[in-house]
Amino acid sequence: MVHPQKRLDMRKALEACIGRTLEIRHWMVKLNRGLDVVSMDDILVDLKLTPEVLEVPVPKYFIEDRAKELDDRDKFLEALVEKYNVKTSQPDPIIKIGAPLPEEEAVAILQKNERGMPYHMRLHACKPMSRAASTRHTADALVGMQAGKNSIMHAC
Repeated sequence: MVHPQKRLDMRKALEACIGRTLEIRHWMVKLNRGLDVVSMDDILVDLKLTPEVLEVPVPKYFIEDRAKELDDRDKFLEALVEKYNVKTSQPDPIIKIGAPLPEEEAVAILQKNERGMPYHMRLHACKPMSRAASTRHTADALVGMQAGKNSIMHAC
């Protein structure tokens, strides 16, 4: 943005929106019994949107305004590492955080998960039925025991 006045006004408006969004998220977590994860799956399906819609990009001014500060911090940390001869640990090559998967590997993972989905769905669908059947079986057994007691009492 070229105009400094507009830039300041836009920054204030953006910060107000970010603050309000954080307040709303705080209340959503509070209403979700303190669980920090708020599931938006049903809403996304209803609106026919993908999860990427929920990704909020970092405003450029966060990075631009702090660029000098971040560079100074990096230089300071590098100087400390050199001064105290600290060996920096390299991350494991197996774990690549944020690195995109090759298309074939991503497809294989998705296919593997999709193969297990019908069994998972069937398990969750059958649980209530099996509970109802076991409850019914227990109730039938209790009724049978009561009937058995009555017939024994009449026989005596």
